[in-house]
Amino acid sequence: MTEQNIRPITLTFRVVATVLFVLVWVKLATMFIFAGLAGTSWTLGDFAGTETYSGLLQPVNLIEAHRAPFNLGTALAAQGDLSGARSELSTALEKTNAADECVIRLNLTLVIEALGANATAASDSVGAATDLTEAQAVVAAAPIACRTGPLAEVNGRVGAEGSQAAAAAAAVAASAASSGDGTDGQGESTGPAPQDAASSTELSDVSSLMDRGQARQYSDGQSQGTPAENSVSKPW
Repeated sequence: MTEQNIRPITLTFRVVATVLFVLVWVKLATMFIFAGLAGTSWTLGDFAGTETYSGLLQPVNLIEAHRAPFNLGTALAAQGDLSGARSELSTALEKTNAADECVIRLNLTLVIEALGANATAASDSVGAATDLTEAQAVVAAAPIACRTGPLAEVNGRVGAEGSQAAAAAAAVAASAASSGDGTDGQGESTGPAPQDAASSTELSDVSSLMDRGQARQYSDGQSQGTPAENSVSKPW
């Protein structure tokens, strides 16, 4: 190969390398911008904005893949989409690193607990028992270092609520079996009131992941605002 042939190849390689570098730089810059906007939106109480920016963060989330679904799940929880929040936070838990696992498990547990409370309020004792058992399993699978502080407090409450729900489900099943009314686990609500958001205790905010798993606590039941405003933690 002559020197004249080598020069075009070298030039092409440089152009391609430069283009790739610029694309990676733009993607990284975009990632940090969207993450920052998600956090700012949360601080301003704009949970819909947090959801939007967290969604935009998903395709450019190169470095820590669990951040976008955590942000999105937390934003959905604040807006009352508990099923969507559970899905996103479960995804975040699958992708997380050790440093952020405790915070993600805390929010996921709170969301599942809220779903259990809603099932109880809807007289679905079987569904409530199932949800609360799942919440306990999320805590049980946590590293030992996570099982203190907020997560330990939540686990104790979830355990008590789960026992009540299981007892209610058993009572309804026994009643149905004796009467043949076929209610299949439906009974009177004896648990907490339904929740518009994961509001039974403190959710870790999105910025807590930036602080490497420092769970931020929010007072429960002291304000007249919405459940989301009182308790949900903010995005990255």
